Amino acid sequence: MRRTIVYAVGFLIGVMSWQLQARDLNDSKTADDQSAQQQTPPRGALYRVSQQGQQGHVAWLFGTIHVGKPAFYPLEPRVMRAFTESNKLLIEVDMRDTATLLAAVQKYGMYGEGDALDKHISADTLRRLQQALNKQGLSIDAAARMKPTMAANMLALAAYTQAGYEATLGTDMYLMTLATNQGKAVAGLESADYQFSLFDNLSATQQEQYLRETLDELKSGKSKRQMRALLDAWGNADTKKIDALMADMLAEKTVAADFTRRILLAQRNHTMSEKIATLLQTDDKIFVAVGLLHLVGKEGVPALLRARGYTVEKIY
Repeated sequence: MRRTIVYAVGFLIGVMSWQLQARDLNDSKTADDQSAQQQTPPRGALYRVSQQGQQGHVAWLFGTIHVGKPAFYPLEPRVMRAFTESNKLLIEVDMRDTATLLAAVQKYGMYGEGDALDKHISADTLRRLQQALNKQGLSIDAAARMKPTMAANMLALAAYTQAGYEATLGTDMYLMTLATNQGKAVAGLESADYQFSLFDNLSATQQEQYLRETLDELKSGKSKRQMRALLDAWGNADTKKIDALMADMLAEKTVAADFTRRILLAQRNHTMSEKIATLLQTDDKIFVAVGLLHLVGKEGVPALLRARGYTVEKIY
């Protein structure tokens, strides 16, 4: 489960950056003029953040998912109204600068010239990786210079792709495309360099274990089951189900679960909430779109902003 949650809602940027080379940002399969014409069900989660004494300064928090299908769009009318009324879109990372994204991938996700993955993992892990890649129609050559965590990212994305989902149709990408087409300001809460550097918190041994845990979940079918559960919960705005998925993930005693809990969620949530609070002092209307898991739990961004004295209203 942890693998599905980590990559579906919190950390697909790494592999997405490679796909962005082949697909122009404006080549969207969805049209923003449809959003005002169709009624769609609530998806993800939506919060309104304000503070007494700052009249007119509002932040909307929308929980995204980093993969998608054309059927996910348009988004629910309340989301689109909040988006349209906002002056700026904030996403986890500004993915329009593909050169910077690819540089970060190269720096943190790949081994340098003359080095390779097979020098850093056991023969058994390499054999299992090759089998998993072959099953997904990929060659071991595709991962030859990837670090173990990057190879795990690729496997996770391949599983979503096989199920018919695309990173380029994730809600972050959808909203970024709309904002760009409308001339709306777009900014990242984090830099690509920062996001990728987080994996340096794992030792070489932990990185291999992280990959092995991915392979275990793929082989057992656990990833596929939890992928469906997560996408269903997001698609139905079922935050109770998301809370349950989160609780299960945090209860696991694994390298990936610990890394997700401490670094991918807790550490980043505190940084995100600080950035949003700072921006609310000067920007009157901002729309913040981040992975749904960043919005749930006691250390989620809404809870952290509430602890800072902001009024946080859950719309759905």
